Amino acid sequence: MTIPYSLFSWWQGNDDVVIAIDGDRMRDRADLNRRVTAWIASIKEHEGQYWAVYHSDAFECLAIMLALWQLERTVCLSADKLPATVARLQHHVDGFVGEFEQNTFPQPSDEEQEVWQWQKASTDLIALQVFTSGSQGHPKRIDKSLQALDREIAALDCLSCEDVEVVLATVTHQHMYGVIFRLLRPFCYQQAFSAKLHEYPEELIRSASLYGRFCLISSPAHLARMNAEQDWNLVKNNCVEVYSSAAPLTRTESMNVSVYLDVRVKEIYGSTETGAIAWRCQQDTEHDALWHKLSHVQLKTVETGGLEVRFVQGGNSYVLADHIEFDPQGDFALLGRHDPIVKVEGKRLSLTELANAVIEHPWIAEARAILLSRKRTETAVVAVLSESGQQQLITQGRKALIKSMKHSLADQFEPVLLPRRWRFIEAMPVNTQGKLTMNALTALFDKPDTVWPIIEAETVSEQAADFSCRIPEELLYFDGHFQQQAILPGVVQLHWAAKLGQKYLNISGHFHRLEAIKFQQLILPGSVVSLSLSYDHCKQKLSFSFSSEKGVHSSGKVCYA
Repeated sequence: MTIPYSLFSWWQGNDDVVIAIDGDRMRDRADLNRRVTAWIASIKEHEGQYWAVYHSDAFECLAIMLALWQLERTVCLSADKLPATVARLQHHVDGFVGEFEQNTFPQPSDEEQEVWQWQKASTDLIALQVFTSGSQGHPKRIDKSLQALDREIAALDCLSCEDVEVVLATVTHQHMYGVIFRLLRPFCYQQAFSAKLHEYPEELIRSASLYGRFCLISSPAHLARMNAEQDWNLVKNNCVEVYSSAAPLTRTESMNVSVYLDVRVKEIYGSTETGAIAWRCQQDTEHDALWHKLSHVQLKTVETGGLEVRFVQGGNSYVLADHIEFDPQGDFALLGRHDPIVKVEGKRLSLTELANAVIEHPWIAEARAILLSRKRTETAVVAVLSESGQQQLITQGRKALIKSMKHSLADQFEPVLLPRRWRFIEAMPVNTQGKLTMNALTALFDKPDTVWPIIEAETVSEQAADFSCRIPEELLYFDGHFQQQAILPGVVQLHWAAKLGQKYLNISGHFHRLEAIKFQQLILPGSVVSLSLSYDHCKQKLSFSFSSEKGVHSSGKVCYA
């Protein structure tokens, strides 16, 4: 297996080849060479082998990485720039490059730089280091050589499509899946990638409509948020490929994406240590599609229940903590994991590390972190309060206590990994053998989720209905919807209006479309709002309006046919 342009000789080729797209700006190889040269000039005056790299602009991040490799330095790819992450890296790296607050030098200018003679890196250079959650609660360092990265990229040749004009992504390039699929693979195959991230479907549709045929690098967390109310018809004819990794997609989610973008999702299975080792496409005719291994690896189960991955070239092997079951043809099904490493919204998390961080707080005497997989996948914590913690609970209340706890964790964990559910108990629930079981912990969260407003007053006639509603602070839809401020999602407001209209106004027919939808003001937890509904039986249109003393929050029409 070979790739058009190896990372050892990436500078070969035409200068006018487009490397990245930033809005309406095309960044070609000549631009890249200038940025790499500028970073070389800025970095080479500083000593040290290991350099932490973080930059939100994918093109700029690529330039930094290539500059460090030209200098025979090692890129330590940081997943984020949180204070706790930086504090851990300070003991390992010799400097920080990119968008860290503690940069040892400013972002360089590419004007009037000396000419640099491109050179191949040593085959034994550790080109890339990434840190991933270890099973014992401590970050685990993974080393990658340029040769290993080349092999990982070449192994994907059987999945690639040449008819791609731009690679768009909803996932960051600051972890292994993103850095390979969003950054290095397109670069080596001369496929332009978007320099900016597209976290939300609306952003993705807007950007995709500006370009030609595109490939989407995504994750289950992002793909699951796609829905039929978004105008995928603007871009579906131009979608060539969709990739997903970090966790298996549900069959329903995979089929939905296939409808929206008119292409089947290629799911990628692997790990930070191994890179991609298998793939699958889910089908209408299969209940749970099996995984097909890539040709550069050999797979077998081990006695401990894990999966041994051995590379055909090099002979290196790794044991993953996944339980699998092979079929006679060598394809396999994933049956779960047996270590405390979990995936939340595509982010890898050690539950041990999270629990240890909670216990460090003086208000906590004992804690366990678990993963709840229900309507959504989220972390939860069961904790026994210390004496000072009990006092805080009495004086401040539960809500303030949880807010303070989450604030104390914010420097160590990304927002999506912070616990969404908390239970404070007097003692851990052990069984008759004195063992703490997962069933006992998850049972503490077995209560109905709040998904409706509290209706405090209502007035209903044949064609209209008015409700006075209080929005519960514990509403399920507030969890994870915007990190800085919980707000009531617009789609939930539409759902409530439609359901209450159907219940009280004798609406017939099926949903057809939405008209004149406007979201003017946010609805926050604890708000008291009025919902006014009116139904035109002749036109089969339900008009709605959410309002309060602040004015109109949202309005529109739901049309039936």
